[in-house]
Amino acid sequence: AEKVTISANWTINSNRLTYLVDGAATNDSGNVVYNTAVTLPTEPTKDGYTFSGWLRDGVKAENFDMPDEAVTISGTFTANEDTEYTIETYLQNLDGTYPTTASSSTTGHGKTDTEATATAETIEGFTFDADNTNNVLRGNIAGDGSLVLKLYYTRNSYDVEYTYTNAPEGATTLPVKTSYKYGATVTVADKAASITGYTVGDWNRTGTFTMPAEKVTISANWTINSNRL
Repeated sequence: AEKVTISANWTINSNRLTYLVDGAATNDSGNVVYNTAVTLPTEPTKDGYTFSGWLRDGVKAENFDMPDEAVTISGTFTANEDTEYTIETYLQNLDGTYPTTASSSTTGHGKTDTEATATAETIEGFTFDADNTNNVLRGNIAGDGSLVLKLYYTRNSYDVEYTYTNAPEGATTLPVKTSYKYGATVTVADKAASITGYTVGDWNRTGTFTMPAEKVTISANWTINSNRL
């Protein structure tokens, strides 16, 4: 006959604490012992998105002591509506090549991870080069603002034509009509030679000029000579 002692052991409960971001569990999830002080982790970040903040049961979550039940803390990212991207314009050089750096650029804005489209614009003296394989006309708006759309434009050419007014029979042959690229330097032809009985005036342009985005007509006037009798 002897005394019998019957004992039981108490253990503290632990329950699952889950952090969800857009429905996916994060590495901060795990089992937490009852009544342990829980400090919420730093809110995650994602380029081009805004985080909702941590929510518990649909309301803003605060630091808490772990209850005797599983807890889920969740948050979601929302795409920003004003994420930046770049639109670069490349204007053909006078020699027919294209610059390696953009002639100009503008900043566009759109919703992160949606498609942005570049639209050709009207630029004086240039025409959009739709067949240029370097064009980048659409792309996904990256959250970090790295999307670059590119548009290439050929340089237009315009005619320079010479004309006479009141030209007599046998007038000096006119200079040949010639095409020049927009922005090119044009040298006006030498003054035409007069002929017997007639004098030709100066061209209405002299020296050099920069080719505009339109045809240029250069003219000179003939006058019949008169002499003292």
